[in-house]
Order: sequence, then structure tokens, then C-alpha cells
Amino acid sequence: MNKENAISKINQIGKTGRVLSIICIVCTWIGLVCAILGIIALLIIPKDLFTINLDGTAVIEVRNEDISQISAKDFEENGFASEGSWTINGDNYVPSDTTVSGDTISFSYVKEPARVTSSRIIFVLITAIVYIAVCLVLLTFVKKLCKALETTASPFEESIIFGIKRCAWALIPWAIVGGFLRSAVTSVFSSRMNSGFDFNLATVLVIVLLFGLAHIFQYGAMLQTESDETL
Repeated sequence: MNKENAISKINQIGKTGRVLSIICIVCTWIGLVCAILGIIALLIIPKDLFTINLDGTAVIEVRNEDISQISAKDFEENGFASEGSWTINGDNYVPSDTTVSGDTISFSYVKEPARVTSSRIIFVLITAIVYIAVCLVLLTFVKKLCKALETTASPFEESIIFGIKRCAWALIPWAIVGGFLRSAVTSVFSSRMNSGFDFNLATVLVIVLLFGLAHIFQYGAMLQTESDETL
């Protein structure tokens, strides 16, 4: 592949990326408008207009030949049925019943009810608006980078290197806010609010690779400058 063909492919990739980034920006703006309208609607309606209660059960079964010689009452007297709890996806499961059938004993746990209210949904929508705003910034940087690739005569131009670094920096708040958004969405359907952070190692790896790629391109630009000065 000669130099002209390589540059042509880079320009084509840049053009495709610019078109796709514009489509993503339009869709993101639509999502932002929908989130804002959702908050307005929830603020207008009465807070006690609706409440959704979610509950469920979990059953742990243990099978052993010796269990058939033990009754459920024996387990209850020894505290097996009333002690301990489970936490799954932010929901607490507390013991409710113990039954013995043949060689199987079943420990039943009941989930503490989760109340889905308008306040929780508003909290998620506000977090989503912040996340969408960060996405718009990131997509704008991606579009500018793709535009630079579309018109470039060399992949080692300063505008491309700067564009890669800018996208890498924009990914940091995108990953942080996205982690909080995922936790907020989980909290809506849980028995308690989750203020934790959902850490994504893959995103960190992408950020590190982008910074590394930017420095590689910067080094290539230095070599190209030295070559041009020699000629």
C-alpha cells in the first residue's frame, strides 16, 4: 500500500466516523430532551400519585441423606432459620421459613420490599442528564477528531494528536458519571438507595490506550519533522 492509498483510507475512516458521530449527537440530544420532559412531568404530577412495591423470595436447598432424620423444628430451635441474611444487588433477604422434605431442607428468604417512587425516578433522570451532557461533549470531540482525519494529509498532524488526547480526557468524566448512573438505576428497584460507584476496568484500559496512542503519534510527528528538516 502506497502513501496515497493509506491517506485515502484514513480520510474515508474520518468521513464515516464524522457521519456516525453526528447521528449519535442527534440521538443524544433527543435523549436529553426526553429526560428533561420526564423530570418536568414527574414534578407536575402529585408525589403520591403512584408507588410501585417490588418484593420476592430466595430459596436455598441443601440435600443430604442424614437430613431425613432431622425435622424443621430442630433447625428452628438451633437458630438456623432466624439468623443471618443475604444481600443481592443491594436488596436484603431475611429468613422467613424452613422446611424439610425427605433428604432436602429448604431455607426461604424474603426480600425487603423496594418502593419505586417518583423521587427515585427523578434522581435517576437528573443523573442521566449529567451523563448525557458529558456524552455530548465526548461526541463533539470525536466529531472534530474525525473531521481532522477526513481532511488530513498526514496522520501525524498536531490537530489529530490534540484530538486523541482530548477524547481520552473526555472519557474520564464519561466513565465516572456512567458508573454513578448504573448504580442509580439499580437503586430504583432496590430496597435501599445505592450511592456506590460501578467501576469499569475496560473503560480505564481504553483511556490508557488512547493516551498511549497520542504519545505514539506525537513521537511519529517528531520523526517526520526531523526527516523533513534533513531533506
